Amino acid sequence: MTSFMTKLRSGAHSVFSIHLHVVFVTKYRRQVLTQEMIRDCQEVFDRVLEVNQSKLLECNGEPDHLHLLLDIHPNNNISDLIGSLKTVN
Repeated sequence: MTSFMTKLRSGAHSVFSIHLHVVFVTKYRRQVLTQEMIRDCQEVFDRVLEVNQSKLLECNGEPDHLHLLLDIHPNNNISDLIGSLKTVN
């Protein structure tokens, strides 16, 4: 088990550790993602998650999909957070 999995975060009246594994797949699994595109996505995801009091722990992928490991704050609605990541400009 890696060290980031055991770190607990705390709020005003709570202690939490919520991790999500998210996979974004390209349409029709087309081989279109380059390593540069994956790095650019990582920078954008970092900014969006920071605004939502969450963290991007890992981001990597292949030409047809991205894997994200997120550490989220409990006040986030998961579907809204994922929607924000998918539609960020």
